[in-house]
Amino acid sequence: MRFNPYCEAGYPAYNPIMTSSSFHERLRAARIAAGFRTKREFTDTHGIAYTTYHNHEGGGREPDIEIKKRYASIFGVDDNWLILGTGSGPSQDGAIEEIQGDEIHIRPTSGQRRLLDLCDQLRRSILRDEPTRAARIAETIAADMRLAELDR
Repeated sequence: MRFNPYCEAGYPAYNPIMTSSSFHERLRAARIAAGFRTKREFTDTHGIAYTTYHNHEGGGREPDIEIKKRYASIFGVDDNWLILGTGSGPSQDGAIEEIQGDEIHIRPTSGQRRLLDLCDQLRRSILRDEPTRAARIAETIAADMRLAELDR
């Protein structure tokens, strides 16, 4: 645990993104930063077996390199950070990504990334003629939209 030098009282400031030393801790931090509140929510959305992901995030089983890269891609984090713990972790929500002339490109928040990912999953489910999965994803999107509306 690291100490925050700006904290007058000297209480430890724990940041799981910055202090995560093992793969499974970084995997959990990436999932949460991507807007997935639970492992079940993530696995249901992406069609991954819950027990498999639970073992990966819990440290019970180490996934192969290709699976780790897939997780990094899904969560929108740097491969090196997730796999090795080097480089930058999950991006800060709403941070400026790029300035081109008069245009400022804002990095989407984790909630926005999650919604975009869900919409993409919904589109694929519809194209694959998977009505049950599509309905479940649509319900998740609707619930997220209701929560976002309540936060305003």
